[in-house]
Amino acid sequence: MSILSQFTINDYSGYTFLAIIISLILTGTGLIVAFSHFFAKYILIALIDKIFDRKENDFSQSFYKKQLLYRLAYLVPAFILHNFSDKFNFRSQHLNLLLADLVTEVTNIYIIIGIAFVISAFLNCIDERYNKHSIAKSKPIKSYLQVIKIILAIITCILVASILFHQSPMYFFTGVGATTAFLALIFKDSVMGFIASIQIAAYDMVRLGDWIEMPTYGIDGDVMEISLNNIKVQNFDKSIITIPSYALLTSGLKNWRGMYESGGRRVKRSIFIDMHSIKLCDDYLLTQLKEFDTRIEMSLAQTNLGLYRVYLDTYLKQHTHVHQNMKIIVRHLAGTTSGLPLELYFFTKETASEKHEAVQAEIIEYAYAILSRFDLSVFQNGDQAR
Repeated sequence: MSILSQFTINDYSGYTFLAIIISLILTGTGLIVAFSHFFAKYILIALIDKIFDRKENDFSQSFYKKQLLYRLAYLVPAFILHNFSDKFNFRSQHLNLLLADLVTEVTNIYIIIGIAFVISAFLNCIDERYNKHSIAKSKPIKSYLQVIKIILAIITCILVASILFHQSPMYFFTGVGATTAFLALIFKDSVMGFIASIQIAAYDMVRLGDWIEMPTYGIDGDVMEISLNNIKVQNFDKSIITIPSYALLTSGLKNWRGMYESGGRRVKRSIFIDMHSIKLCDDYLLTQLKEFDTRIEMSLAQTNLGLYRVYLDTYLKQHTHVHQNMKIIVRHLAGTTSGLPLELYFFTKETASEKHEAVQAEIIEYAYAILSRFDLSVFQNGDQAR
């Protein structure tokens, strides 16, 4: 039906009358929209705030933070205009101004889009509340919520198109089915990311806060975010790297979570002993060592290196910061042109990098410092320190 009919263009008074009518309609509509929005946003929401006591209710705080209630407030004027859309048909001697259908279509489109934004805000609230629970680190749901948002956007576009082109929504759903391959190509990363998210969650590969290493992508830091398409990692140099979710399945990944959960962090260091300083123990050396530490059992080894090795093993097993329920090994490896490697293999109780490095440094420094007590020297190029 034509919006404007039975109007004579040459009639100057008709133009004036039309301008007055349109001005009145626009003014009245603007006042209705402004008042209803003001009422919903500043009176109704304030009342809800008082009833639910936002300061005491965490879920209510999420509603405000994600603007859920404010988005609902924007829908109130649209519902009012939709219910009174028949009032926008004006008939007179000069013209018939038929705006009811147009107002209905515009408000319907606005309501559909507005509801989509409200649902999206509600999903954001769910994600925020869920992330406050401990299970969120091992089972993040952000990727699944993003899939729901994509489906919501597709449905919204179809409903809006059905209104604009006056077609049944099923007509467009059928078209979507026929273009599935095309959509799969467009959303390839999202589809692969969704599948990867399911596998990551099922096999518990990565959690929020995990320290991971991926040399292929230059990653060495903590996982900040796991979404549908991307994994965001902050390296220890404070740089942020974002990679596709499916890269975790196709590239080498080292997760240090097991180290934190075990309560022990490994140290594997070697001291290169100058082979020329290794010798059999004599009475003079044994007497000196006995004066140095009465706990040294002279019968355990026949060489100064053997005594040194046994001493370090005892030292580690008595150290308060060494994890005694994990492996403690002091052994020498195959000799090289750089000397005989004496390897210290143990775990500290400290998993945090700063404390772990401090304990490791203390032990290694002590191991170097007492070398001379056993009449041993560390291998160095050039002059030998003996």
